[in-house]
Amino acid sequence: MRLEQFSHLRHATSTFSSGNEEMDRWFWRFAKRSQRDSLTRVFVLIDAEETKTKLPVLGYFALSMASVEVAGLNEADRQGLPRYPVPAVLMTRLAISASSQGRGLGRALMVKAAHKAVLASEAVAARLFVVDALNEHAARFYERFGFSRSPQNP
Repeated sequence: MRLEQFSHLRHATSTFSSGNEEMDRWFWRFAKRSQRDSLTRVFVLIDAEETKTKLPVLGYFALSMASVEVAGLNEADRQGLPRYPVPAVLMTRLAISASSQGRGLGRALMVKAAHKAVLASEAVAARLFVVDALNEHAARFYERFGFSRSPQNP
C-alpha cells in the first residue's frame, strides 16, 4: 500500500464507498475542487500492486490550516496559550473503504495525517492538530489517539 496526494486523473473516486454517505459524497464531488482551490490537501491510500488506469482508493484523509479559539479548548489544553486564536492543522476528513475496514488502515492513516501535520508545522507554525469528528463513533476513534473533546463543540 502507498499514500499519495490525490489526483482526479490518477485515482478513482466514483468507486469509493466507506459506508458513510456524507464522507463518500464529499470525496466523489468535492475532493477535486477542494484541493484545486487550496482549501484542503487530500491524501489517498492505494494498493501499490494495482495496475488499473484509475487506481481504486482504499482510504483517504484531508488536511487544511485552521485557527482555534482558545476558549474552545479544555482547561488543561489552554495552559500557556495566548488569548487570541491559535494556529492549527485541521484534519477535515478520514475514511476507509468498506471493503478495507477492520484491517488497521484507519489507524495507519491517522498516523500518516499526524506526521503530515508535524511536517506542515515545521514550515508554517501550527500549535494544534485538530479533528472534526462526524459522529460519536468517530469521536471515540480519535479519543483512542489522545484527542480530547472541545467543551464548546464536543
